[in-house]
Amino acid sequence: MGRFDERSHVRSWEGEAKNQEADKCAALQWFPSDELPDRMIGYCREAMQHIAANRPNQFGE
Repeated sequence: MGRFDERSHVRSWEGEAKNQEADKCAALQWFPSDELPDRMIGYCREAMQHIAANRPNQFGE
């Protein structure tokens, strides 16, 4: 079975983020892009670093 992962860069936001999958995710937290948490899935960290550097990663790279 494959996996699909989507990320977006949001420039503005109104309202409160809500954890819609509490059975899979303990909490939602916001972090500055240069202060990501130590306990983070590797490919998620890499994607966030690419987004912060304004260089989206291409599939397979």
